[in-house]
Amino acid sequence: EQGTKTAGADLLANGDFLSGAKTYVRIMTRLRQHDKAYDRMSTALSDAASEVNIVEQQLARQGIGAITDQQWRTRTRLSRIETARNGMAALLQEMGNSVNAYFTPEERVTLATFAETKRKGMDITDVETFAIPLAESAALADQEAHWRFAIMMSRANPNGRYHSQMQALIELQRRRGKFVELAQQMEQLAAALPRYPNGLSQAPMLAAADGYYSAGDTSNEFRLLKSAFAVGWTMDQIHEQRLFQFLLERDPDQLVTIASGWNSVGEQATQFALNNGSAALAHAVVQARARVRPPVWNKSYNALVGLYFNERSADVNGAFVGALGDSTIGERISSRVDRSQQLAGGIWFYYGSRYGEYLGSTEQRNSEDFLPAAVEESPATAANYLTLAGYYMGAGDTKQATEEYEHTLDLAPGRADVYDDLALAYYKQGDRAAALAQWKLAFAELLKEINRAHVPETFWQDFGRTCNQLRTRHLFSDLRPDAETIIRTYLRHNGSWRSNAMLQPAYLAAGDPASAMQWLVSLSVSATHPAQVLADVAEAKWIPLAQRAPIYQRALDLKTAALAGLTGTERDSAQQELADWQVRWIGYLVKTKRYAQAADAIAALPSETRTGQSAALVPLDLRIAAQQGTLDAKIANYRAVPGDVPTSDLLRTAAKQLFEAGDKQSARKILEFVFAHEIDQHQLVASNFLGLAEIRIASGDMPGALDLLRRLVAVVGNPFENLDPAAALLEKTGHNDEAIEFLDQLVKSAPWDASYQLRLAKAKLAAGQDAASTEGVLSALASGANNTYAIRVQAAGALAGKSHSEFGSGELNFLAGNTGTSPATSADKFYFYEARIKAAQSVSDPQLKMQLLSHCIIDFSRRDEARFPLFRSAVTAHKDEMALAIVQPVFQQFTEGYPAPSEEDQIISSDSGSDDDGIEGAAATMATSKLTHTQQIEVAQTLGEILLRLKRPPEALPYFQTARRLETAVANRRLLDRRIADLRTVLRIQLQNAARQPVLHEALEQDRIVRARLLARAPAASSRTGKGGVKQ
Repeated sequence: EQGTKTAGADLLANGDFLSGAKTYVRIMTRLRQHDKAYDRMSTALSDAASEVNIVEQQLARQGIGAITDQQWRTRTRLSRIETARNGMAALLQEMGNSVNAYFTPEERVTLATFAETKRKGMDITDVETFAIPLAESAALADQEAHWRFAIMMSRANPNGRYHSQMQALIELQRRRGKFVELAQQMEQLAAALPRYPNGLSQAPMLAAADGYYSAGDTSNEFRLLKSAFAVGWTMDQIHEQRLFQFLLERDPDQLVTIASGWNSVGEQATQFALNNGSAALAHAVVQARARVRPPVWNKSYNALVGLYFNERSADVNGAFVGALGDSTIGERISSRVDRSQQLAGGIWFYYGSRYGEYLGSTEQRNSEDFLPAAVEESPATAANYLTLAGYYMGAGDTKQATEEYEHTLDLAPGRADVYDDLALAYYKQGDRAAALAQWKLAFAELLKEINRAHVPETFWQDFGRTCNQLRTRHLFSDLRPDAETIIRTYLRHNGSWRSNAMLQPAYLAAGDPASAMQWLVSLSVSATHPAQVLADVAEAKWIPLAQRAPIYQRALDLKTAALAGLTGTERDSAQQELADWQVRWIGYLVKTKRYAQAADAIAALPSETRTGQSAALVPLDLRIAAQQGTLDAKIANYRAVPGDVPTSDLLRTAAKQLFEAGDKQSARKILEFVFAHEIDQHQLVASNFLGLAEIRIASGDMPGALDLLRRLVAVVGNPFENLDPAAALLEKTGHNDEAIEFLDQLVKSAPWDASYQLRLAKAKLAAGQDAASTEGVLSALASGANNTYAIRVQAAGALAGKSHSEFGSGELNFLAGNTGTSPATSADKFYFYEARIKAAQSVSDPQLKMQLLSHCIIDFSRRDEARFPLFRSAVTAHKDEMALAIVQPVFQQFTEGYPAPSEEDQIISSDSGSDDDGIEGAAATMATSKLTHTQQIEVAQTLGEILLRLKRPPEALPYFQTARRLETAVANRRLLDRRIADLRTVLRIQLQNAARQPVLHEALEQDRIVRARLLARAPAASSRTGKGGVKQ
């Protein structure tokens, strides 16, 4: 207070005083005199703008002659005001931080009333500058939300800065779970904004729709989406798809109306109807879009839609006949065709072929009259025969397909993919020999492609597909020499460039892993630098770990032979490459538990390699010694020959690896040696003492651990410096009785630190020591207004079920009470965060549980402890949209750690489960999460299931993949593998159907072969019933 008086009018105007002002505000707030501090700072803010103070300052600096310098005074005044306002904002934030750290829920309510009172006297600029920082730092989420909304409404104009305020409010309200309130606020903002010409109101409308979506209010969501669409007749894809889904279910006629427009939105609606609607809806869309097109357009596209939906109906047949015409050739030649009514020219043949496929797929007569139409148009075009062959294969007519494939090859004899298709047709006919002959020809064509100046991009895919066809039919051995010729030629030309794309399908097709590995190694010598090829496959996940030894052995032979005849720097470089492979080999031997062989390999290394590769070899050597029972002898040798002792860091690394592998005894021996050695070297490091003590505790040597910790406290660092980590280690390992000795000293060293007193009291309580006095300490801590509220909460919680006095807060009293006798509703009060969580754990009523946990995040939006149990409750209550929104602020961290592949990449990627090594990246990404590892898996998998129920399967796939990356149980990973594979199958069929759909654009031509869609089961049962034009 004396400092603030001394600073006078410059308290806020002079930035040099800000630090002292913060201290003043912090102390006054902890004394619950925040109102007095606020008034003092408000006065200082006014003083900063005082003309009298500025004139006095000017006279002091420039003398009486400068009294008329108005420009200088104006600049100075503005500078002082800016400095003071920035300072005031910082001080209010400091006040809020203190409130958040020390105030009880009841005191926080009082502070909220105080803040509301002060806010009434502020203009909107001051609300943003002063009130918001106070509310945010003090965790007054309700006030912050209402004030941000007020700011936003005041700037609801085309030139206002409402966008940033709107995003801040949306984030806050969504974290609070106040979805309906947010939606209503956004509706009010939208109403205050002009709709035209900029469509500014659409953004808040969409935010309102999102709020209603998360609240499960589909009626209001639908209403807002329609309103937002009406503003601009366009939206982002996510909202547009949601609107179309509503229209599909509730108002399919309106969806048809939108699709009738010849614009980008109409095209999107048309595509949506084809993807998700019934055949009847698709025909309605065609009719609507045909109103401004000639009649032939209507007929043609009704025909293609009927083909896609595989409709056996007179209308579809009539559409085809109407578009193609039923005149004889003579009649068509003798008279001109009205192109507005019928197809003519080259396009007729495309539709003729489609009509043939339609007749065939719907099992009607005369399909053969039309199927060859495209071939008849252009008999010299190979693609037409290939298209026809593809139809016959799909229809199961392999004999006719064989003929068409043969015609294709007559015109395009170099097509390896066609030989592969033809081979499959022969195989399905039961002609094994003919099939092998065609696959042999496919390999021959691929061999020719290697010798071209540029290898076509289809080469790798075609080779892999042919190998897979042979593998699945157990025929690869018949053509293995042909595949070998291709691979050897490829490696000779291209070395290791994309070599795995050749080796993987061949290795998998070869069958027996052991013989396949020998074959793969023999293939590598065809490359100019075979070691590079081997280096690429040495860590390949598709090769079983147990089968990789030949790779390392061959690479070592190659690197050893490469040394011959080399001198100087070339030899040094080659020697380094050999050493690297030797270390990799030894590491592989240890990983596969071939310790004797690994020990021999280390013993055979030259001394310079051991020295140069010590960072990798020392931990491996010690792990081998531990397994072979020679660790004691090795440590004894270290003692006898101090010059041979590796660095302490390497020894600690080895000890850590052994400890994590479960060999605590060996880890302890190494750390014991490190400890003794560093003492001999006068290197007293706390980490050595703590690490060895933890090992001794884990191995059951508590006396030895305590001896170490006492020596740590006595000889390392400053007095009392290591009491805290020593006590923490004992607390962490559950040895509260032993921790008391160190905690007692810690309390005496810093009697003002309540956290130390709390730890000592909890340790004594757990150890059953001095119960009466300990409970007294805990009561004092819980009732001490000068302690942080977190300390008071822990102290009260430690007294649960024991008699106690009044602690100064209803929440503290509840936490210290007996849960069985305290009604859960008594915990449901403003800012009772911990009490609500505790009460929710004991209630059986799911509605009350959700209420308690919801109020937790409403009051404290930036705390996440209640989110996971609330998420679980929402899932149990079948509130999928709410569950998704509740956990999203936490779980979005999980997927941000991974690059997002395209939807197509995810769908077409391999269905096989990933290997066991794929967890490390996921684990690293999750390290900062507040959820346990098990909870992360549960949330990820549950989110995947929720998204399936919400009809969002492409979004569900990454969550299942995240769960799969995190899962360690083999059985669960296999279940997830099957789940992912099933989902990919469904998505893959959807992708294929998208390529079979007609594009209802202006032109009659199509960039694809329209065909009957493939049918797939839904990835999950939907909770919604079909309505309107929804597919049943």
